[in-house]
Amino acid sequence: MKLELFMPIQGRMLEGKPSILNEKELCAYEKDVNDILTISQVFSYLQNPKKFLEAFEGDAQIRKKIASMEVKTELGKDALYGVMRFQCDQGLSYSEREQLSQYVDLQFQKEKVGYLLSETVETASGKMQLELWNPYTSDFWIDGEKSAKSQKYKITEIVHPVYPKLHRIQALRDVNETVKEGDLGGYVQREWNLSQSGTSWIYEDAICEDLARVQEDASLRHHAKASGKSFVAGKTEATDFSQIRGYAYVKDAQIKDRAIICGEAVVESLGIAKAFPVITGDSRVRGEIHGSFLVEDTSVSRGKRLVNPSEVKQRVETDLKNKKQPQR
Repeated sequence: MKLELFMPIQGRMLEGKPSILNEKELCAYEKDVNDILTISQVFSYLQNPKKFLEAFEGDAQIRKKIASMEVKTELGKDALYGVMRFQCDQGLSYSEREQLSQYVDLQFQKEKVGYLLSETVETASGKMQLELWNPYTSDFWIDGEKSAKSQKYKITEIVHPVYPKLHRIQALRDVNETVKEGDLGGYVQREWNLSQSGTSWIYEDAICEDLARVQEDASLRHHAKASGKSFVAGKTEATDFSQIRGYAYVKDAQIKDRAIICGEAVVESLGIAKAFPVITGDSRVRGEIHGSFLVEDTSVSRGKRLVNPSEVKQRVETDLKNKKQPQR
């Protein structure tokens, strides 16, 4: 899992006529900004997750899952941003992401200065005071994608026969090997539900609603449904009558039959070839599954954590029988 936070950079000229530079004006100083960051002691501290998280008092699993972090500048459209990026070996649950987000917020509030980094930069135009600040709460972008040059679909006027808030999508260009320009897809509530980038798609009568999101190469098929604030990414395939809901995070997994991934569940492959989880039958997952597992007619409760990085699938013992098909 990759977590990214985009922060505005504020610059203030200290010589001549003092002035505050807007985001567009700061773009001209990208090299100067990067040069000072490479020798900044604060910047060096921000590259070390152990030091940065030294005062963190949240769940100990969060420290273990974060493999690296970096803070750098990136040139966006007419703006220069500071980017804080955490790379995690294993996906963080919703509550873990919230804890990390709140901790980052606190770093900006220390001594009520409002910024994380403040340095004086020598530029051709004179000295500039550079500040990396965050006027918002630290909501992370998860497994971010580059912006698409063109939209891949539109939301049509075709309304779901039962839920009027949902409309079918239609491809505006070839999306992947099976979805061509003009093809109709499943249903969404808003554009946020399906990324305009990648090959992700919602097929047949599948649904993505509320603030759930499908992106990268993920797909919902048949009558599968993503809802709440769930996140479906990588090469995940959710099929049949499966559901991904609540605050669940699913990446590179197969969700089949009547399986339900809910609560703050984390289901992912760990990025190892063929070592992906398969959740099928009447399974209900609220805990964490990392790696190669076959979960069939089984409940994985909140707090339970399964990790298997090998390609050999481990079968989780069946503990559910004769569950009814979930109502849609």
